[in-house]
Amino acid sequence: MLFFFQSFRFFNSPKKFLKFFREFGSQKEVTLKFGVLNPKKDGTSSKKGVSRSASLLRKLTFSERKSTDEQLKLSIFPLDISVRKNINLGSGKSVLLEMTLKRNDHRNLINPLDFDDFLEMTRSFHEWQAENCELEQYDGNLGDPTFSMFYSIAFFFEIPSFVLKITEMTCFLVWDDEMKKLDEKALTDVSLKMTACESEVDLQHLLLNPSLIYLNDCACNTIRCILQPFSNEPFFPPVSSSRLKTINASLKLITDICILDVWDEFENLANPSNFLSLELKKLLEKSAEKYGETLKKMEFHELCRQVQSLWLTLSNESHPYCIFFHQFDINYIGAAMLKLDLSLAKAIRRSLINQLEEIDHRNPTELENFTKTTMRLFVTLRNLLNLIETFHLPDCRLFHFEEWFKEITVFWTYSWREVTQKMVERTITLDEDGDSVKYGARRPLPAGLYSFLCIQKGISDDMARLEFTLPHHLVICSASVVNIMCQNINTYAKKLFNEAMRNHEEKASRLVRATNGIEQAMCFVEEGYRRFAQFQRVEEIVDKDDLAAVRTTSQRLLKSTRDTCELQISTLLSHFVTLKNDIVMRIAKNLCADGKESNGGLVRIRILKMLKFWNFKSSEFLIQNRTISKSKKLDILQIPFFPFQFQKSYKREVSATERIESILECCYGLVDDVRCLLLPNCFKLSTRHFATSLETEIRKNIRQKQPAEYYSNIYIALKYIYEFLEIDDRKDINLLSDLHLNSFSTNDLILSYYDSLCEKIDRTRFGNSPHVDVHISYIKMDDENTISIQIKLVKMSPIEWIDVLSDRVDYFVRLELFPKILFPSNKFDSPTTNPMPQSTRPQWKELFEIQVPLECFFLRGACLAISVFDHERFVDRLVGRGFISLHSVPEASEEKPTQRLQVPLLANDFSDQNNVFYQLLKNRSCRDAVAKEFIETRTRRHQRIRALQTYIKRNRHRVGHMLLG
Repeated sequence: MLFFFQSFRFFNSPKKFLKFFREFGSQKEVTLKFGVLNPKKDGTSSKKGVSRSASLLRKLTFSERKSTDEQLKLSIFPLDISVRKNINLGSGKSVLLEMTLKRNDHRNLINPLDFDDFLEMTRSFHEWQAENCELEQYDGNLGDPTFSMFYSIAFFFEIPSFVLKITEMTCFLVWDDEMKKLDEKALTDVSLKMTACESEVDLQHLLLNPSLIYLNDCACNTIRCILQPFSNEPFFPPVSSSRLKTINASLKLITDICILDVWDEFENLANPSNFLSLELKKLLEKSAEKYGETLKKMEFHELCRQVQSLWLTLSNESHPYCIFFHQFDINYIGAAMLKLDLSLAKAIRRSLINQLEEIDHRNPTELENFTKTTMRLFVTLRNLLNLIETFHLPDCRLFHFEEWFKEITVFWTYSWREVTQKMVERTITLDEDGDSVKYGARRPLPAGLYSFLCIQKGISDDMARLEFTLPHHLVICSASVVNIMCQNINTYAKKLFNEAMRNHEEKASRLVRATNGIEQAMCFVEEGYRRFAQFQRVEEIVDKDDLAAVRTTSQRLLKSTRDTCELQISTLLSHFVTLKNDIVMRIAKNLCADGKESNGGLVRIRILKMLKFWNFKSSEFLIQNRTISKSKKLDILQIPFFPFQFQKSYKREVSATERIESILECCYGLVDDVRCLLLPNCFKLSTRHFATSLETEIRKNIRQKQPAEYYSNIYIALKYIYEFLEIDDRKDINLLSDLHLNSFSTNDLILSYYDSLCEKIDRTRFGNSPHVDVHISYIKMDDENTISIQIKLVKMSPIEWIDVLSDRVDYFVRLELFPKILFPSNKFDSPTTNPMPQSTRPQWKELFEIQVPLECFFLRGACLAISVFDHERFVDRLVGRGFISLHSVPEASEEKPTQRLQVPLLANDFSDQNNVFYQLLKNRSCRDAVAKEFIETRTRRHQRIRALQTYIKRNRHRVGHMLLG
């Protein structure tokens, strides 16, 4: 490097301006000395003065050194900046200098050093140093002369340290060990120094780009050499993390080169990190492909075990492999599974198809093994897929693995059914329940119920573990799970039913436990079948039509199973009620007995209740609460020394209320005991059986031809029993109806007879039957205790059953109030119209008024009869009769006139056929005068009509002459 002064200026003489140049070479440790010289005649200098003609620079340069001379060091001058300095020359003289230090670079005269030359020079220096090195391995350190020469050249050509270290690294990467082996420490030292000076690199330097290109080539070649021994290494599936330590140590130096930040500055430049990732990925894919080829050659069971092993290995051993490959930006599981996907899919599908073709459908053991193996394979593939999905891989064949099992799902449902059926049959029997009495406050249940419920839950767990996402599988398995659970319930219920029906000393307890077990098993499935059959998943994935089909099928299966179970429960409860039949018989006998007959039994019940609270003592007999509770046939009259007065005081006639209360209290105790034993639905079914048994016993013991009060008491007691038995339906309607009707008084029966007659006419559609058109209304009289009924007869339609061609018809109408017990004939008139001679469509247009007491008018059963007669010579013939309930008659109004009412006419015997009230009155007529009179009145009228018809038939010619005159 050359340094020089550009100019010197003297300002003490403004007219003088001098400019000097001086080269100092490349040394910066140069000192400038300023002084005044006096030249002599002989050419020597003199210190006394300064000749103006002498060269100032020469005088300054060759002046002798004085202590007063001013000195300046060049090192303090900046480059290319003018500096002014006032120099004192002594003797009052000074000079002002303006000095500029410039750099005179002549390196352009030398050709620049390219990278190949510099690389060759670097290799030559290190090879010469290695030849002269006394060590067995070359450590990469240059000697002092070599180091000075090498770095001087690098300094001269301004080669950065980073490029220098890159060049050394490339030399070491392609080092020829035949000359002398290179120590690995040399590479490590160069790598550390290269990393240290990376931040000072000039990215615009001409040698940086070619040095990086050559470094990349050398690094890639080194990577190939390092990975060559690991070309057959089984990277997939992972085996042990210890195998990664060797390759990780071998790649340590290369990874240091790959992670240099300078690679990021040259995006278009190839870098070794991408090459290393690519090579490692090739090794991984090669290993996965090789593994896939082995899967294709495996048998089905071996393949299933291998897939299971693959998932376990990936779950437990893949973490170190994932970390190792992740540092090279490689998704270990993702890259391997993408390469393995095709081979795995082909191997599994081929094996499944072969198994379906070879399986023996009639061999249960083979089917069971097949279903277990395929189900385990399905679960393994599901777990493998869940593991892969966390790496966000693109769509591959494994994502659709459920389609491979479309034809296999039915075998799983078959296996579930067969296996669970066998397990249900092996549940604990009622004989193995142990002590069946020690249940505490709990309702007794069979000991095998818990095992059965676990079996049912196991089916649900198996289906949930499969995690179906294909609608085909969900539809089949959801419906099948409900079906299998229902079949298991039927099997378990049949098992309990058969065991409970056997003769046993604890049959009552066995019946109760079996009943509760069947009901609890059914409730367990009914309450949780949506959860067991994965209905939430079905609703999310399956379309509406399939969802509706699954839901409908499940509900039908559950309903059918519920009906079957309730039928078995009902049978068990009927036998349980039979065991309690003695109590039911006593209740029915006391209920059907009259007051005197039930007195003795009720006396015993009352005394036994009192003795429960008293300890009645005597010298020979002691009664305690426990003795009374256990004695079934204890007769209080057999107790010695029992006070006669005490017995006599209870021998009064018991009232109906007391008798009903005692009977109901006995029923309460029986029902409470049963309620504590049975589950709610079973209790509800049992009450029906108790009611049926009680109804049967009542029918056996009920007495006929008793007063109405007798039947009324039984009816009231039975209604109370139905109420606390919580029976809303399935009652013996006929029994209740008979009791209810027999509890009516005779007057009530007659009123009910006419009321039913009116209701039957109102709700019966008679079509084109003959009718009478009337206007009817009522008004209140002034005394307010009498109602006046106004009837206006208008006309009558033809009567079809009258032959007007052969018979003479003279119609007339009679208005009557019924029943006669309320409206006797001697107090209430029966207005009658005039006969209309030989008229098929009579029109009367007559107005009638009938007065009725207020209390009778609104009474149900009170009615107005419109009777149409045919006037005859001997006796008037009743043609038809219509009825109008008095309470349905509208009130007269001036603002709104009454509408015309068409009253249908019924045949004469219509009201007497199949009328229950009439039959009751007929049965009661033998002991009741009012009923007898009612029946005889109607019987006499019918007898007269029938007698007249018989007389006319027998004396037809005589009657004809009489009629003709």
